[in-house]
Amino acid sequence: MSRVAVIGNTARAIGAACAADFTLSGHEVRFAVFAEQMNQLPAIRQAGGFSVEGDAKHLISQKTGFAKLAKICDTTAEALKDAEAVVIEVDIRQLEAKFSAMIPEFARGAVVHVQSHGYWPAARLTPHLRRAGRGDVLVTEAPAPTHAARITGTVVTPKGLRKGIRIATAPAARANEALAVLKPLFPDFEAATSVMQTGLENL
Repeated sequence: MSRVAVIGNTARAIGAACAADFTLSGHEVRFAVFAEQMNQLPAIRQAGGFSVEGDAKHLISQKTGFAKLAKICDTTAEALKDAEAVVIEVDIRQLEAKFSAMIPEFARGAVVHVQSHGYWPAARLTPHLRRAGRGDVLVTEAPAPTHAARITGTVVTPKGLRKGIRIATAPAARANEALAVLKPLFPDFEAATSVMQTGLENL
């Protein structure tokens, strides 16, 4: 079982789908959203998690039903405490600003996977970590998010699951270090050659 923080949930519902799927897979999931998404929390808190409906083939857990979250958090710091794996869904235009605010909150050695459509997230964010003296934290990127879903209230309906995804870190030599943390969540993940591969495939 992994301790994972899922941060953010845009209209694409990737954050909600991942939080629910990881929970149904047996992981300890803490969920938080960014300030502009706070209107989502009351319903989720009242329910205690997400109800997952639809075709289970679109989920890593291969399960539907109620996904009771370990914790629904008011702040990112609360969700990130002791989280070895972090999954972020964010408007890619806000990526640097949102990520930079969380740098002091990441647990030592955390692996942060960006689950958003957008270009070069690991390449863009790693310099921020270095400037902050947080070389212990690793950021990973992929050509596309794993999950596609729809959310209505607290009901998540998965619509697709991408397999064969390859992830990259900056530097590329640390990809296997990241995979050791992420594979319990994303069993199909493999290492890309570099962020050049993931970035250009995104195009």
